Amino acid sequence: MKPIVMVDPHLGGAVQEELQEALAGVKAGQEVEALEAELAAYLGVKHAIICGSGLEALTLGLEALGRVRDFAPGDEIVTPAFGSPLTSQAVAQAGYTPVMVDVELENFNLHGDFIRQVIGERTRAILPGHLFGQPANMHLVRTIAKGRRLAMVEDNAQSLGADVRIHKKWRKAGAFSSVAATSFHERMPWGAPGNGGAAYTDNDDIAVAVRAKVGPSPMDDTSAAILRVKLRHLDAWAEQRRQNAMRYTTGLIYHPEAAIPPQDVYATHVFSTYTLRMVSRELRDMLRADLQQLGVESEIHYPVPAFAHEALREYKRGHRTPTTDALCERVISLPIHTGLSPEDQERIVAQIIATVSRYMNA
Repeated sequence: MKPIVMVDPHLGGAVQEELQEALAGVKAGQEVEALEAELAAYLGVKHAIICGSGLEALTLGLEALGRVRDFAPGDEIVTPAFGSPLTSQAVAQAGYTPVMVDVELENFNLHGDFIRQVIGERTRAILPGHLFGQPANMHLVRTIAKGRRLAMVEDNAQSLGADVRIHKKWRKAGAFSSVAATSFHERMPWGAPGNGGAAYTDNDDIAVAVRAKVGPSPMDDTSAAILRVKLRHLDAWAEQRRQNAMRYTTGLIYHPEAAIPPQDVYATHVFSTYTLRMVSRELRDMLRADLQQLGVESEIHYPVPAFAHEALREYKRGHRTPTTDALCERVISLPIHTGLSPEDQERIVAQIIATVSRYMNA
């Protein structure tokens, strides 16, 4: 049987033809500017600025926000303890202090109670990282931020294209905040060869400040041309991944030992990954070994809390993060890309059920 990989670069014949046509007609010096305009229009914001990476985009966005809002060096920004350490690393690189707090068990994103517990005199912003394609509860984040006069920033590296509802209004993830950032890393469903990212905002002053700091060539024209084609298919691919997610969910819904990711009513899930929460680390590790024997790739997102990374250890606080600790021991991510066939998913689901049964009967 063919191996089943986490990231499948195959895009389908029609899209490949579009890419070939776009690459044959690359306009030197114009593709990045065109991508910025199309990305801003897609996201429903005034400005999108292409940067060298998602980390650079978020760092520069935070620096610009700090200048506009008069943040002082060392001021605090609330971030999630579970998820990519780059969210908090951007805060540190911008000269501020990341305060990493626990997350919700089911959707992996910032928990309102824990945000409130750490807000102090030097808190200036709340920065959720929309994990695995599921945006955080931005209605709750906005309520807390408005009540404490804090800025909102969003790390949208993993949820590009997701829609978020605040009250009765829907917008793309990131569009409600002062500034947001996303990533075009090649392992993202919407990525391009190499690296790249974008900061986006409705604030003219923030946009000017970010653009002034971006290097002269943050992305080559070829990568920008590829992303322009991919942007046109972003929503259709997200729908395909949602259909794949539903196949997993349907097959596993009666097996609580492998808890399925929820799809919350306040946002659309774009499933950049499909991440299960197993009942124990032992079962997680058993499943990963069994999938590997079957020829199925899987990944652990994320094996340690953000504050366990060397660059962030100095920012660890005394508050406990039991949910983050449990998730690091129990989560496993499955292939979810658009190249999966129903038969591929049937093999994966059957193996999960078999592994769970063996674990429960041991």
